[in-house]
Amino acid sequence: MKKHLPVLLFCCLSFLLHGQVYLEQFEDGVEQNTAAGDGYTTSEADGEWTITGDGSGGAFVVTSYAPFDENGDRITLDMTENNKIFVRAKASNLGTQLRMDVVDADGFASTLGNVTKTLVSDYVVFEYDYTDNYRDGGYGGTSCDMGPCPVDGSKIAELHFYVNPGQPGFAGTVKIDFISVGTEPGVGPMSDVWQVHFDGDSTINFITTSDGFTSELEDSKWRITGDGTNAMWDPMSILVHNEATLEEIDIDASGNDKVFVRMKSTIDGTAVRVDLQDINEMVTTAGSITKVITTEWETYEFNYAGSYSDLAFGGTGCDVGPCPVDAERIANMIIFVNPGVEAFAGEVEIEYISFGTALEQNPGGEQILVYGDHFSEESPYVNTTGAYDISTDKSILTIVGDGTDAPFSSIAYTLHNDTAAIVLDATGNDKMFFRAKSSVDNTLLRVDLVDTAGYVTSLPSFTKLLTTDEFTTFELDFRGNYTDGGYGGSPCDAGPCPVDGKAIETVLLYPNPADGAFNGTLEIDYLSFGAPMEEDIPQYKDHFDDANRQFIGDADGFTITEEGTEMVITGDGTGGAYAAFAYTLHDASTGDAVTVDMTVNDKLYIKAKSTVDGVPFRIDLKDADGFVTTEPSVVRQVGTEYSVIEYDFANTYSDGGYGGTACDMGPCPVDGQNIIEFLLYLDPDNGGYNGTFTIDWISTIKPLEEDPGPSLPEGIDAYDDQFEDGKNDFVSDEAGLVSSEANGEFVITGDGTSGAYAPVAYDLHLADTAVIVNAEKNDFKLFIRAKCTKADMPLRVDMRDSRGYITSSPGVQVTVPADFAILELDYSGKMSDGGFGGTPCTSGPCPVDGKRIGGLDFYLDPGVGMFDGELVIDWVSFGKPLSVNVLDPEKVETVKLFPNPMQSELYLQISSVVSGDLSVAVFDISGRQIRQLDLGRISTGSSQETLPLGDLEQGLYLIDVRIDGQPVALTKLVKR
Repeated sequence: MKKHLPVLLFCCLSFLLHGQVYLEQFEDGVEQNTAAGDGYTTSEADGEWTITGDGSGGAFVVTSYAPFDENGDRITLDMTENNKIFVRAKASNLGTQLRMDVVDADGFASTLGNVTKTLVSDYVVFEYDYTDNYRDGGYGGTSCDMGPCPVDGSKIAELHFYVNPGQPGFAGTVKIDFISVGTEPGVGPMSDVWQVHFDGDSTINFITTSDGFTSELEDSKWRITGDGTNAMWDPMSILVHNEATLEEIDIDASGNDKVFVRMKSTIDGTAVRVDLQDINEMVTTAGSITKVITTEWETYEFNYAGSYSDLAFGGTGCDVGPCPVDAERIANMIIFVNPGVEAFAGEVEIEYISFGTALEQNPGGEQILVYGDHFSEESPYVNTTGAYDISTDKSILTIVGDGTDAPFSSIAYTLHNDTAAIVLDATGNDKMFFRAKSSVDNTLLRVDLVDTAGYVTSLPSFTKLLTTDEFTTFELDFRGNYTDGGYGGSPCDAGPCPVDGKAIETVLLYPNPADGAFNGTLEIDYLSFGAPMEEDIPQYKDHFDDANRQFIGDADGFTITEEGTEMVITGDGTGGAYAAFAYTLHDASTGDAVTVDMTVNDKLYIKAKSTVDGVPFRIDLKDADGFVTTEPSVVRQVGTEYSVIEYDFANTYSDGGYGGTACDMGPCPVDGQNIIEFLLYLDPDNGGYNGTFTIDWISTIKPLEEDPGPSLPEGIDAYDDQFEDGKNDFVSDEAGLVSSEANGEFVITGDGTSGAYAPVAYDLHLADTAVIVNAEKNDFKLFIRAKCTKADMPLRVDMRDSRGYITSSPGVQVTVPADFAILELDYSGKMSDGGFGGTPCTSGPCPVDGKRIGGLDFYLDPGVGMFDGELVIDWVSFGKPLSVNVLDPEKVETVKLFPNPMQSELYLQISSVVSGDLSVAVFDISGRQIRQLDLGRISTGSSQETLPLGDLEQGLYLIDVRIDGQPVALTKLVKR
């Protein structure tokens, strides 16, 4: 048996004669330190120690184990740090008892405080706790003549095991997987300790119900039936117990704090609340968890992290709350059906309850971050109905209450992106996370979600208990909880009303919801949906809005000013080569110098422009020891219009030792985690910059705004070419390659003389007019249907933007077969020009504008050239493979415009699968909408409409046909 237990092996403990951590995994097959009494034998194999009884043994027969070091020498152990031994064991006979005594070096044994556990047929980790149990009763067989005698817990020399103590004749086996002193190895989910499947009738003895409810076990299910007479808050309970031995047990629920329950109800929308009760009768009433279940079987996750507190609402062991609930001693589960609502008449069935893990694979869906906010910017998307003072600063959302707010006063957080409010589909895995703390201990924070119609997840709500100790991450699972209780303040007049989990727009936060009057400071580090966020990474940024010049050094031939929100560098033409401006990183509020870890993502962003078009602008990083990233340097070209420019310093943290830095003989390492300055160079190789260079802002981690790009219209969304017009005016050939267009095919013929990386340049066009295409709105994908006489011929296709930059770093390549095939080219993350020559990019990488693609460059066998054969392309299409014009065959069967080309009259013939409002939008070749025709409601079947478009000017147009606002067809129209 191979076991992976994350604690020290006993062979590593030879230096500890009184070690506080000891682990025996029985992997060496050596038994010289074990002994068995009459009627018992022991053996060690396959990572297990087996104690076998033949039925002849008497009562209280000892089987012993002595700890030893790697040399086989016996040692003693100091157990007094936590007094615990963990044993993973099972027995062939259900209900077998295993007692263990610890024996010290003087022969005294813990017979007065012995600890006994009940075994089952599956492995379970048992905790033997000897706290206050180091006492020998003097019953004989030890050094204690007259008890009680003390046992020295700091010098334990042996462990004595008794199988079924006091009972003779054990016939069977006890297997021990490991013995661990001082620490419990991680052996798997908590469900190894307790799961209940309701497949034994005896479990009914551990279930209690209130008036109005009955319980029965049938077909391995627990059925709870309500007759409609129960009062509000009538509970049921199930004691945590061993189904095989019927022994009550306590659960350590603090491992991952989760309980999974698979259940359904005869009444859709039934609410089921589950509280945990510890051995002191404290119950998790703070942050109680309720799930709204359906009529279908589903597994629901109850996460009690941050909920181990009793608010003393009555009926528990807590008189004055809050009282702590002991997460390591959970003995009972309290269940409410429709909590707070009386007269439940129906049935709830529970198939299983499991601590620690669900019995299905990933019932809640994979955790993928779909939305997150670290509050790194001042946010206009947070407001309150109360008197709270709200601010977002240094990546913290701070909520300050002065004690005057009424109950259920909320803070409303609107989901948003960088520019506007958004709507979120939260149903991917239905989980929301937040990391928070409060200046007032035991602050309750309730969280509700609000959909676009205003419905609120008020039945049930989620409430978590915040502490002052440190930030805690809380998980909220809204699966099955998208229900408005109709308590007022929402469109739900008589609940329950459904909340649309696919259209969530607001998160409501309520400090101390039922009481109000929160007086303190509540801090939220982040809020996210889908998965927890990583620890926030500080972003360095400067908007140059404080007119402070002290952090920017001068260079000969230049003057520098801060004007408004810009840093302006003016060159008079006399500056020399490699004249650098030193920009010191600093705290904008205090003016103190700071260091920045650039290795988080190795990126620096600037928004800049220059009166000299294409001027090279270099930035070096300087660390706290004076080393500078000079080898290799990072240079970008800046144009006359503002643009956002990215500097990537990955693999550049090296100083070449060229002088002027702390590096005498390069290369010297630059500490990217401790950067204190940026060194800025304008046209460094040549010097003599004569013009004005303006920087709007600088930032690490992410740009402060999207790249405004050139002041040009974005490209059209849809483009394809089926090569039906026989024109080849928009193609430029290379030597050795000739292109032609005929019979609906674009053919490139090579004679074997073409060079490597020789492109055939194809310009995008509609009819006789060049166009640009928005590849970004097409998911950066291009599809072509092609074949080649040279089988498996490599074909690279670069996208070329309207400025001439091409996607050369890296290129996107496919293999063309001998028969026609549809090939997909994906440019996601590859919109970059490497600056390899032949484009305006002289020092790459330069960004390729994905919103404005003007052409495609085809490279046949790119690194080799000398193509001899024919490449045949049937069509090219952005965004999706080309089939028919119909976008949604589930809504329409056919859509036809005729006559096309048109002169004065135009008809739309449509065969629809659905009924709805029919409309037509007309776009010119630049993508600008010029007409909107609302044609009224159509029924299913065939219909024909007249389109009043006779006044259109001659040219090519795109006709977008929609039903109920959803696109169903897109086709081209030619006006003669």
